Amino acid sequence: MRRKRTIVHVNQHVIKSNRKHGKNDPCLTVKTYKSNVYAHEVEIKGPSKVIYRPDKPLSCGAHVWIETYAKVEIVPQEKTDAVQEVRTPPVQERGHGEHESGVQRIDAVPDELECKVGCPR
Repeated sequence: MRRKRTIVHVNQHVIKSNRKHGKNDPCLTVKTYKSNVYAHEVEIKGPSKVIYRPDKPLSCGAHVWIETYAKVEIVPQEKTDAVQEVRTPPVQERGHGEHESGVQRIDAVPDELECKVGCPR
């Protein structure tokens, strides 16, 4: 089975908000088919492509993004953070009328993230 697509894009609204309010919130969004994960730095472990599509942006409004089917690691910002790997599950067959759920902001680490250095679950 092949892996599903992962999209990484820079949220310019977070960058502007950080500058305005003196904050350091993560501005990278890593989107899988079922979650969004926010990060300061990511590492793509395989082939990827950068797409600029001003006439057909993503539903979040992004005009430029990176697409990959490879593993994507979230790089920790502090020594206490664990390196996380975004693992997109293989494509599964869907029945008639079924559809994938939309992406939403999450507060907990989703199941498709895998810690690289023994973090508690």
